[in-house]
Amino acid sequence: GSKAMLKGGQGALCLVGGLVNLSEILRFALREQKDAAIICSGSAGKFSFEDAVVGGKYVAELEKKLGRELDKNDGAKAALYLFRREEADLYSALRNSFHGKFLVTLGFEADIREAAQLDSVPVVPLFSAGRIVRHQPETVAAQ
Repeated sequence: GSKAMLKGGQGALCLVGGLVNLSEILRFALREQKDAAIICSGSAGKFSFEDAVVGGKYVAELEKKLGRELDKNDGAKAALYLFRREEADLYSALRNSFHGKFLVTLGFEADIREAAQLDSVPVVPLFSAGRIVRHQPETVAAQ
Protein backbone atom coordinates (compact mmCIF):
# COMPACT_ATOMS: atom_id res chain seq x y z
CA GLY A 1 0.00 0.00 0.00
CA SER A 2 2.82 2.44 0.66
CA LYS A 3 3.88 2.61 -3.02
CA ALA A 4 0.29 3.38 -4.03
CA MET A 5 0.07 6.10 -1.37
CA LEU A 6 3.30 7.67 -2.56
CA LYS A 7 2.06 7.73 -6.16
CA GLY A 8 -1.49 8.77 -5.30
CA GLY A 9 -0.55 11.30 -2.67
CA GLN A 10 1.59 13.58 -4.81
CA GLY A 11 -0.08 16.99 -4.51
CA ALA A 12 -3.48 15.46 -3.78
CA LEU A 13 -5.46 14.70 -0.69
CA CYS A 14 -4.80 11.00 -0.09
CA LEU A 15 -7.24 9.13 2.17
CA VAL A 16 -6.46 5.64 3.47
CA GLY A 17 -9.55 3.46 3.40
CA GLY A 18 -10.76 -0.07 3.78
CA LEU A 19 -13.94 -1.81 4.79
CA VAL A 20 -13.39 -0.81 8.42
CA ASN A 21 -13.75 2.91 7.70
CA LEU A 22 -15.70 2.95 4.45
CA SER A 23 -18.58 5.21 5.54
CA GLU A 24 -16.29 7.78 7.16
CA ILE A 25 -14.04 7.93 4.09
CA LEU A 26 -17.01 8.33 1.76
CA ARG A 27 -18.64 10.96 3.98
CA PHE A 28 -15.39 12.94 4.03
CA ALA A 29 -14.77 12.55 0.29
CA LEU A 30 -18.31 13.58 -0.65
CA ARG A 31 -18.12 16.60 1.66
CA GLU A 32 -14.89 17.71 -0.10
CA GLN A 33 -16.67 17.65 -3.50
CA LYS A 34 -13.50 17.09 -5.50
CA ASP A 35 -12.68 14.55 -8.16
CA ALA A 36 -11.41 11.36 -6.60
CA ALA A 37 -9.55 8.23 -7.60
CA ILE A 38 -9.84 4.93 -5.78
CA ILE A 39 -6.42 3.30 -5.86
CA CYS A 40 -6.29 -0.39 -4.97
CA SER A 41 -2.81 -0.77 -3.60
CA GLY A 42 -2.07 -4.39 -4.50
CA SER A 43 0.78 -6.37 -3.04
CA ALA A 44 4.43 -6.18 -4.09
CA GLY A 45 3.42 -4.27 -7.22
CA LYS A 46 0.92 -6.92 -8.30
CA PHE A 47 -2.85 -7.13 -8.52
CA SER A 48 -4.54 -7.97 -5.23
CA PHE A 49 -7.96 -9.65 -5.31
CA GLU A 50 -8.98 -8.45 -1.85
CA ASP A 51 -8.01 -4.85 -2.60
CA ALA A 52 -10.03 -4.93 -5.82
CA VAL A 53 -13.08 -6.33 -4.00
CA VAL A 54 -12.84 -3.53 -1.43
CA GLY A 55 -12.35 -0.95 -4.20
CA GLY A 56 -15.50 -2.32 -5.83
CA LYS A 57 -17.38 -1.83 -2.56
CA TYR A 58 -16.28 1.81 -2.57
CA VAL A 59 -17.54 2.25 -6.14
CA ALA A 60 -20.88 0.58 -5.31
CA GLU A 61 -21.40 2.74 -2.22
CA LEU A 62 -20.42 5.94 -4.05
CA GLU A 63 -22.93 5.19 -6.79
CA LYS A 64 -25.61 4.48 -4.19
CA LYS A 65 -24.90 7.69 -2.26
CA LEU A 66 -24.77 9.82 -5.41
CA GLY A 67 -27.85 8.16 -6.91
CA ARG A 68 -26.19 7.69 -10.27
CA GLU A 69 -23.72 5.54 -12.11
CA LEU A 70 -20.15 6.81 -12.07
CA ASP A 71 -17.96 7.18 -15.14
CA LYS A 72 -15.69 4.19 -14.49
CA ASN A 73 -12.49 3.04 -16.13
CA ASP A 74 -11.97 -0.68 -16.79
CA GLY A 75 -10.28 -1.20 -13.41
CA ALA A 76 -13.26 0.27 -11.57
CA LYS A 77 -15.68 -1.82 -13.64
CA ALA A 78 -13.72 -4.99 -12.84
CA ALA A 79 -13.53 -4.08 -9.13
CA LEU A 80 -17.28 -3.48 -9.02
CA TYR A 81 -17.89 -6.81 -10.77
CA LEU A 82 -15.66 -8.64 -8.25
CA PHE A 83 -17.37 -6.93 -5.32
CA ARG A 84 -20.83 -7.89 -6.57
CA ARG A 85 -19.65 -11.47 -7.01
CA GLU A 86 -18.24 -11.58 -3.46
CA GLU A 87 -20.48 -9.20 -1.49
CA ALA A 88 -22.43 -11.93 0.33
CA ASP A 89 -19.30 -12.94 2.28
CA LEU A 90 -16.53 -10.33 2.25
CA TYR A 91 -14.61 -12.13 4.99
CA SER A 92 -14.27 -15.23 2.79
CA ALA A 93 -13.24 -13.08 -0.18
CA LEU A 94 -10.42 -11.57 1.88
CA ARG A 95 -9.43 -14.84 3.56
CA ASN A 96 -9.40 -16.91 0.36
CA SER A 97 -7.36 -14.43 -1.66
CA PHE A 98 -3.71 -15.25 -2.33
CA HIS A 99 -2.49 -12.78 0.29
CA GLY A 100 -5.25 -13.77 2.71
CA LYS A 101 -4.12 -17.39 2.60
CA PHE A 102 -0.55 -16.25 3.22
CA LEU A 103 -1.66 -14.22 6.25
CA VAL A 104 -3.50 -17.26 7.64
CA THR A 105 -0.26 -19.29 7.48
CA LEU A 106 1.40 -16.56 9.56
CA GLY A 107 -1.35 -16.70 12.18
CA PHE A 108 -3.18 -13.52 11.18
CA GLU A 109 -6.65 -14.93 10.47
CA ALA A 110 -8.15 -12.79 13.26
CA ASP A 111 -6.75 -9.71 11.51
CA ILE A 112 -8.53 -10.69 8.30
CA ARG A 113 -11.78 -11.07 10.23
CA GLU A 114 -11.27 -7.57 11.70
CA ALA A 115 -10.45 -6.12 8.27
CA ALA A 116 -13.75 -7.48 6.95
CA GLN A 117 -15.84 -5.67 9.59
CA LEU A 118 -17.69 -2.85 7.85
CA ASP A 119 -17.37 0.54 9.58
CA SER A 120 -15.78 -0.87 12.73
CA VAL A 121 -13.10 1.86 12.90
CA PRO A 122 -14.78 5.22 12.20
CA VAL A 123 -11.68 7.30 11.39
CA VAL A 124 -10.35 9.13 8.35
CA PRO A 125 -6.62 8.50 7.98
CA LEU A 126 -4.72 10.81 5.62
CA PHE A 127 -1.38 10.24 3.98
CA SER A 128 0.42 13.50 4.62
CA ALA A 129 4.11 14.45 4.57
CA GLY A 130 5.14 10.81 4.21
CA ARG A 131 3.05 9.61 7.18
CA ILE A 132 -0.44 8.32 7.84
CA VAL A 133 -2.17 10.68 10.26
CA ARG A 134 -5.68 10.88 11.67
CA HIS A 135 -7.84 13.52 10.03
CA GLN A 136 -8.02 16.78 11.93
CA PRO A 137 -9.81 19.74 10.29
CA GLU A 138 -6.57 21.73 10.26
CA THR A 139 -4.76 18.81 8.53
CA VAL A 140 -6.97 19.21 5.47
CA ALA A 141 -6.78 22.99 5.48
CA ALA A 142 -2.96 22.75 5.28
CA GLN A 143 -3.06 20.53 2.14
